Amino acid sequence: MTDKDKKGGNSVSRKALVIKEIEHLASLYNLTDICRDCNPHGEGFTWRNKSAKIQCRLDFFLISKILVNEVFTCEILNAPETDHSVITLYLKSESSRQPRSRSFWKFNNSLLEEHEYTNRLRENITLFKNKDADVEDLSLK
Repeated sequence: MTDKDKKGGNSVSRKALVIKEIEHLASLYNLTDICRDCNPHGEGFTWRNKSAKIQCRLDFFLISKILVNEVFTCEILNAPETDHSVITLYLKSESSRQPRSRSFWKFNNSLLEEHEYTNRLRENITLFKNKDADVEDLSLK
């Protein structure tokens, strides 16, 4: 909704009426853009064209300001096979307030024993490698 939410292409001022209406609704219902609240200085885009030369933050959560202190995290994550990113919003729960040990992602290596799974991977490796060949930004690639 600001110049910080767009990179390349036309200025956000071309969408002034839409932005004004969203701001009006947020004011009327006491809502806040929690992604911006959680990441006030961060550049996070949720849509990009194929070359990633134009990027915008089109998707966002508007939540009641009463819930702001209940937000654990709000992040923008890469989503494969689409020009939009995923936005995650985690609210605190009683169990999340308890200390937890550090965890990490583990690949389920039993999948490598499934012939259908490995055959499909082999068939699509070239597709996966070439899908974003024209994308210049390595973090997106």
